[in-house]
Amino acid sequence: MGLLSMITGQGKIIRLFEEAAGVLLADKHRKGDIVSLPPQGDLILTGDIHGNLANYEEIVNRAALDTNPQRHLVLHELIHDFCNRGRDFSYEILQEAAKLKIAHPDQVHIFLGNHELAELEGEAIRKDGRTIPLVFSESRMKSLGGIGGEIREAAKKFFLALPVGLKTPANVWFSHSTPAKAMHQFNLGLMEKAISPKSTSVITRGDAMLKAQVIKDLVWGRDHSVGSAATFAGKVGCDVLVVGHEFAVDGILAPNTRHLILDSTRENACILHLKLDQRYTHRQCLERVQYLKPTPEFTPEKLKALKLGLLQKLYPAAPARPKTA
Repeated sequence: MGLLSMITGQGKIIRLFEEAAGVLLADKHRKGDIVSLPPQGDLILTGDIHGNLANYEEIVNRAALDTNPQRHLVLHELIHDFCNRGRDFSYEILQEAAKLKIAHPDQVHIFLGNHELAELEGEAIRKDGRTIPLVFSESRMKSLGGIGGEIREAAKKFFLALPVGLKTPANVWFSHSTPAKAMHQFNLGLMEKAISPKSTSVITRGDAMLKAQVIKDLVWGRDHSVGSAATFAGKVGCDVLVVGHEFAVDGILAPNTRHLILDSTRENACILHLKLDQRYTHRQCLERVQYLKPTPEFTPEKLKALKLGLLQKLYPAAPARPKTA
């Protein structure tokens, strides 16, 4: 590829991220940084993807948005491969997700995770004793020549435009995680205010500063205690809290009777498919979790047994009969 062709291609990426940022902010279901879905259609919730291109493509194929105009798809934590799969496809997945949002502006909902926030703030994350390189690191941007800085700024616009939470009429809340230190400062009304900056490095005072601090804890927090789960559920008016942010060796975790943790990073990636005209209990949501793509190792029967064990632990007084995955 010649230099002129490369620059033209990178220019398209800049325009892509900028257009997608505008589409994110214009989502008709969005109020401030919260997406509230209507009681029609259905919803597919996913876990962290972390640069797994194959899983991302399978999720998009499974959603079949072109033929399901009332279907909604939640994506989050698209970037930063920490599973040592080889090449990290974060840069490519971000572009594909931006294109998907533009193509389906009111069906695709991409949310802020702690890794996207790290990119926004320019702070590399350490995981299991190693540093995960930023997608828009100085070295990568320099390799793109003079246009690298423009690409990073366009990507920051995209990250700044990401909402942080989703509420359904089905009694289910979604966010990348739930707060820990800032639990008492979390206020749904504040999240619904039209204040877009997420990073404490770019805002300095008032509601914007408070909102940025709360959002940072929302995407980084790991408090799954029973009391905190009940408190947060009360704050968002939902009984079920679907999140990611955690490594789930089995693709799913249920640390209490409100949280449901999905992981879509590996071969045993899990998703949750809900109808928006129905209300669900935590138990019913757990029963509806599916493998993204069953394999000889990760079969529906294996997931059924896993869910049975979780149900027996969480609901020991009632017989557990999970639906077939």
